[in-house]
Amino acid sequence: MDPIQAFQGPVKWGIPPADGRPARASIPGLKPLDPETAPRTEGPAPDGPDFGKMLADGIQEVSDAQMNVRRKMEGLLTGETKGIHEVMEAMGRSEVAFQLMLEVRNRLIEAWKEITRIQV
Repeated sequence: MDPIQAFQGPVKWGIPPADGRPARASIPGLKPLDPETAPRTEGPAPDGPDFGKMLADGIQEVSDAQMNVRRKMEGLLTGETKGIHEVMEAMGRSEVAFQLMLEVRNRLIEAWKEITRIQV
């Protein structure tokens, strides 16, 4: 069932106040948020990880994996690395990490687009 159809009860639109503030809708049973007691959304949660730091750490891990591949390839060319399987394994790990980073980026972009489409 559509959430709008499932909504029980009328929405009452207020008349705009004379001081120029926008009119507010009132739904029976809901109380308005008090700015003093509303949760703060600024900055990272005190008990949770910082999202920006998590992204930066993930990007650094991808960069480290790519540098590891470069070192292994150079080692193969100079004779330090004896088996090509080490280079291929490092390349596979690097590729998976890079693909994961791209997918996270794509999901973030799609989420941002969805948020900007929301009409207030």
